[in-house]
Amino acid sequence: MSWFFSEDHTLPVIGAEAQIRSKYPETGIVPLPPRAVVFCLGKGLPVLEENFSTHLILEQLPGFITHSRVLGMKGFPEVCFLHGGYGGPQIACAVETLRVLGVKELFSVEKHGDHRCRIPPDLL
Repeated sequence: MSWFFSEDHTLPVIGAEAQIRSKYPETGIVPLPPRAVVFCLGKGLPVLEENFSTHLILEQLPGFITHSRVLGMKGFPEVCFLHGGYGGPQIACAVETLRVLGVKELFSVEKHGDHRCRIPPDLL
């Protein structure tokens, strides 16, 4: 038995594109760099800002749950940095939003190690 109705082609009630367009109605979807470092712990962005030359790329990552600032770092224009949240639902929201904003590769930094993944091309 399937967990969804295969004939249902309605849009999700809450989706990343709708959240982005709602948050930024004037500008819409503004692309982010293709790589993102996602901190899943509270000290990630403060330590980055204390030790490196950073700049604001996006005041708030739009989304249903996650609302982190998105930072860039001098000398690394292809990478953005943000707080991805704590736990599955919050990081899932952040990853979906990053995908819509053009991020193709993620590197997550967590209390239990770090992980790197590429977003499959069929999801882009």
